[in-house]
Amino acid sequence: MALFLLGTLTNPWIWKILTTNIFIGILLLITTYSLYQRKKYFWLLLFFLLLAQLKITPRANLIYRDNDDQRIVQMRLRAYPYDLTRVGHIIEERNELISIFRIRENIFQNLDINHFFFAGFPRQTVGISEFEKFPFILLPFFVAGLVSLIKERKVDSLYLGSFFIPLAILGIIGNRSLMGPFSLFPFFVVSITAGFGFIKNLIYAKN
Repeated sequence: MALFLLGTLTNPWIWKILTTNIFIGILLLITTYSLYQRKKYFWLLLFFLLLAQLKITPRANLIYRDNDDQRIVQMRLRAYPYDLTRVGHIIEERNELISIFRIRENIFQNLDINHFFFAGFPRQTVGISEFEKFPFILLPFFVAGLVSLIKERKVDSLYLGSFFIPLAILGIIGNRSLMGPFSLFPFFVVSITAGFGFIKNLIYAKN
């Protein structure tokens, strides 16, 4: 329990959320604890957490193109060989494909570890003031936690769901919440906590 509290409360992210919206902050703490304890009601709490993420996150327009976007599209179209011009127009201008590309961009942004441990540097989100979510010193514990959970076969449906379900939702709605992609917070905290335990066991084993 002490390691869980250490992982949960020693990061700027939870305090930013609690001071911005205490109700979401409390829901986040309860959801994170339920994942840590592998409680089945985690799914219900995750549902409410995702509703909160949906409510406060400005929706990304997956097909809107401003003047700069249109200029870039025209530049790319000119780069296509003449006999592939029609294919180029399909790839570059079809709304369905544009949506897929932007969803992919949103997803990969949340796969970028820099956005969680280095305030997005050097790939900050355009139009959003990035902030430190976890101290960079916790990155080795996060990685160690992932390795230990996989090695000990503790990667269950709850753990996987805590990552992939929010990731899919964020891919569609975008990453412009002022509190960040907080629906991923439980996954990161549980992973970091597992890393604490892994390092602790290594130290005790050497002694």
